[in-house]
Amino acid sequence: EQRFLPSAGLSFEAGLTCPAIGDIYVKRAMIKAASKVYLLADSTKIGRTSFSSLGSVDLVDTLITDAGISDADRNGLEDRGVRVIIAR
Repeated sequence: EQRFLPSAGLSFEAGLTCPAIGDIYVKRAMIKAASKVYLLADSTKIGRTSFSSLGSVDLVDTLITDAGISDADRNGLEDRGVRVIIAR
C-alpha cells in the first residue's frame, strides 16, 4: 500500500519532523505498513524543523512539493534516493 504523509519540517540533519509527539506513533505505523511513502511538503518546509522527529529523510520514497524547492535541496534528496515531484 502507498501512504501519503504531511510534514511540518524536512531537513537533512533532523529528518522528518512534526509539531506533536502523538503524531509520531501513528505516522511511524503508517510508514511501516506502506510499500511506498509519499511526503507532501511545500518548499517552505524544507530546511525547517519542528518539535518531534519522525526519522531520517530516507523513510520517504517520493517528495511532492512546489517549484520553490532549491536545486541544492532537490539534488540532496535525489542523492539520497528520494524522487522529487514538482506539483503544478
